[in-house]
Amino acid sequence: MVSTENEVVAVTATTALVLLVGLSAYTDLSSGVVAGVVFVVGILLPQVYLNYGRA
Repeated sequence: MVSTENEVVAVTATTALVLLVGLSAYTDLSSGVVAGVVFVVGILLPQVYLNYGRA
């Protein structure tokens, strides 16, 4: 059985990868902004949800 933590990490990592490719290829955003978005979605969001989001 898959744990909730693994599901959250898989979803956010996949989303971050799609955002990385999409933002890099289809927008004029700088690489710093793209890296920041990927960092927030792929690292910070799952950490905040898993540590503070569930009561």
